[in-house]
Amino acid sequence: RIDHYETVRLRSAGQPVPLASYPGVARGTIHSPDLPAAAPDRVLDVYKKGDEAFVPRHFLIYVDSGDISPGLRNRALDQLKDFITRLGPTDTARVVLFDRLPKELTEWTSSKETLLSAVDKMEKGVGMSRLQNQMQTVRSIDATRSRQSRVMLAQTYQDQESVELDTMLKDMRAQLATLTPLPGKKAFLFVSGSLPSQPGYAMFQYA
Repeated sequence: RIDHYETVRLRSAGQPVPLASYPGVARGTIHSPDLPAAAPDRVLDVYKKGDEAFVPRHFLIYVDSGDISPGLRNRALDQLKDFITRLGPTDTARVVLFDRLPKELTEWTSSKETLLSAVDKMEKGVGMSRLQNQMQTVRSIDATRSRQSRVMLAQTYQDQESVELDTMLKDMRAQLATLTPLPGKKAFLFVSGSLPSQPGYAMFQYA
C-alpha cells in the first residue's frame, strides 16, 4: 500500500509522467473518499463496461430511527456506511431521518463525505421515540388492574402511533417525488425496526 502518491515515480518512454492523484482501488472500483479528485480518464476507465457507460443511480435513504433499537441501529448504520463507500462517481444519494418528525440530512449529492457525515450524525442521535413510547405504555398497562383503564391506555397508544406513522408516510411520498426528475436508475432504501400495517393492534391484544 502507498499512502502518498507524491512518492511514486512513473516513466513512459524514459520520460517522467506526473500523477494527478492516487485514489484507492478495490476490485476494479475506486472507493476513495477523495474520488472527485481522481483523474477523469481513470474514473471513466473504472466505470466503463466495454463501450457502454454505467447508468447513473439515485438512492433515497430513509431512516426511521424512532423504531430501531440501539444494537440494530448501529449494525444498520455500519452497513449504510459500507454501501455509501461503494457508490460510483455518477451515483447520487439523499439521506432523510425520521424521529417523530422528518429531517433532511442531505440534499441529492454525489459527495461520499457529505453522506458519511450524515450517517455519523445519526449515530450520535438518540432516536427510539416510538420504542420508548411502546415500553412506557406496556409498563403503565402492567401497573393497572382496571380493564377499562388498560384499554384506554392501548387506545391512546394506537392514536399516537397512527398519527406518527401517517406523518412519516406523507413525508415518504414527498421525498419519493424528488426522484422523479432524476435520470437513470432509482432506488428507495428504508431502514426501520418495523412498519406495522395496523398500528397499536398488538398493544390492544396485550391489554
